[in-house]
Amino acid sequence: MCDLEVKVWTPSNPPPPEVLSELDVLGEESGVSQKLKSPITSSSLFLSPRALSESQTLYTLHSPTSLLGYAKTGLKNLYLYDPSSPKSSLKPYPSTLSLLDIYTPHQRLGYGKLLMDAIYSSNPTKRIAYDRPSSMLPGFLSKNYGMENGEKQNNGYMVFRDFFQE
Repeated sequence: MCDLEVKVWTPSNPPPPEVLSELDVLGEESGVSQKLKSPITSSSLFLSPRALSESQTLYTLHSPTSLLGYAKTGLKNLYLYDPSSPKSSLKPYPSTLSLLDIYTPHQRLGYGKLLMDAIYSSNPTKRIAYDRPSSMLPGFLSKNYGMENGEKQNNGYMVFRDFFQE
C-alpha cells in the first residue's frame, strides 16, 4: 500500500478532468451498491454551487494507475437529539462536519481506512455526523476507530456520544 496516495480537493480547487471522469464511474457504482435512485457523488454535483456553499471536500485514493475510492465531507446545519441531555429536544448544530459519502469498490483492503484517516487527520474533531450511513459503516468505525453506540437521528444522520462531549 506504499504506492497509494490520498489527495484532497475542493470545488474551488477541483481534481483534473481524468479524475473527475473516474469519480463519475465510482459515484455511479456507489449509488447502485446503496440502491439509490441516482448517485450522490459525481463531478457535476461536486462542482456545483451547493457543494461550494457546503464547503465540500473530496478525498480521493489513487494507485499509480487509477482511482481506488473516495470520501466526501461537507458542512451541514443540523438539528440533533442528544440522548444524554436532561432535556429531550432537538438542538441546532450549525456548520457540522459531515461525512456525506464514502466508497471503495474493493472491500477489506484498507482503502476505506486510508480515506477516513485522511479525513480525521485534517479535521481533528470528534464532532462529525455521518449522513445516512450504510449498514457496514458502524462496524467499520467500531473496528478501526473504537467508535461504539452510534445514535441514529431522525434526519438520517448518525452521531457518536463523543460528538456531544465537545
